[in-house]
Amino acid sequence: MKSVVSIFSLLLLLAFSGSSSATHLKACQEKRFTLESVTVVGSSENLLGDSYNASNCIGVIPAVDAFLGNNDPNPNLGQAGDGLLNGESPFFDGMEFITEDQLQDIDGDGEATDPGWIHLATTVLPGFGNSETFYNTSGPYPDGDLELNIDDLLDISFDCRNRKCTKGTWTLTTDPDIVAEVQELLGAATFDHLAFSINVSGGFLGQSAIYDFNFADIFANEDNDELNFFTAYELSGSFNTKDFWKKGDKKPLTLYINTWARDPQMTSSVSEPLSMALFGSMLLMLGYRRRQR
Repeated sequence: MKSVVSIFSLLLLLAFSGSSSATHLKACQEKRFTLESVTVVGSSENLLGDSYNASNCIGVIPAVDAFLGNNDPNPNLGQAGDGLLNGESPFFDGMEFITEDQLQDIDGDGEATDPGWIHLATTVLPGFGNSETFYNTSGPYPDGDLELNIDDLLDISFDCRNRKCTKGTWTLTTDPDIVAEVQELLGAATFDHLAFSINVSGGFLGQSAIYDFNFADIFANEDNDELNFFTAYELSGSFNTKDFWKKGDKKPLTLYINTWARDPQMTSSVSEPLSMALFGSMLLMLGYRRRQR
């Protein structure tokens, strides 16, 4: 099966390498995805002093995460070659949003080569109304049989504003009921990136772009003691698909969005006040479980 996947990967790469503009069909803009609020679950007070565009983006490219298992990594621990943002796709090497000094040794081979991206969920977007989200698992973990169900930790939703879902809002909510339990289990850890891979119709494979939020940068601009290590938060923002069309074009249909988070090692340079202010304590379990090898 792996050999078939490798051959198909090569064919895809060759198919889109015929010109300098083959892999990147257009240039994306960070303003297409925004982070507009971080609130304590159950509160309406926005703890952010400003709204933020995505920190970086890649695209527009062929929608390769629809193929080859790129949006269904296994064991989904952040190892190199396991999933789209960890370099499984022929179009990505896993270094698009991080630097070499952020690579980790997740697989325990003594080499720091693993980007650390964990696939959280795939959200199908039917147009008007609520989306449907299918959550991933993480594990089993090295030298054990532990497996984490991500839907036990959080809820992700996208709300489309029109039939083709060319614009809308997104929300990520963590579950406050398990914060105390998770805090008993976990030491300090961080999730320093959140990325959305949006996929629309058009062309042979469809088209996609990936928008990354770097929270070390974002929270460096915030000075708010309420952003702490012990609280469950709800994140929300907006999105639109204007990177995929221009005025006068037929607007493509938004098909699905994959959500990813990156778990750095505990030696990360991200300071403790920034550490889990965004995701809340539940996401820490991903890093904790993974490190118990």
